Amino acid sequence: MSTERVNKVLVYVVSNGHLLVNVHKISSEAGVQVPGGTVEENEDTVTAAVRELFEESGLTSTTEPLVIDRYDYFAEWENRVHERTVVLIHDDSINNEPFEHTVSSGELDEGIELSYDWIPIELSKDMLAADHGRSIELISRQ
Repeated sequence: MSTERVNKVLVYVVSNGHLLVNVHKISSEAGVQVPGGTVEENEDTVTAAVRELFEESGLTSTTEPLVIDRYDYFAEWENRVHERTVVLIHDDSINNEPFEHTVSSGELDEGIELSYDWIPIELSKDMLAADHGRSIELISRQ
């Protein structure tokens, strides 16, 4: 019996040396994460990254998104493998002030309240939950 696989995207938004991160206001046990989610059928990963960023944070950017990594992650809580693509959006014009956002769509996510903040990139790898920090060192190579 094979483990179910699902195509996911993580979005590293970097502005002025800081990474955008969020915490679920109600489910804080999920830990500190970056925006991301499921790539929809017939959707490429860059389009999914831009969509997920907007749905989960309300942010948009005119900067060209860049795929920087791909890896598999076994999500124990779902008992399936996330085939993750990490997309970098580096945009120093984004304001680095903390903010809150309510997820705007998604069957399971709509209505989730997220608190956002910006943390220095060099501190982010160890702070991120669920292996979201795995590709942090690749940011400096871009």
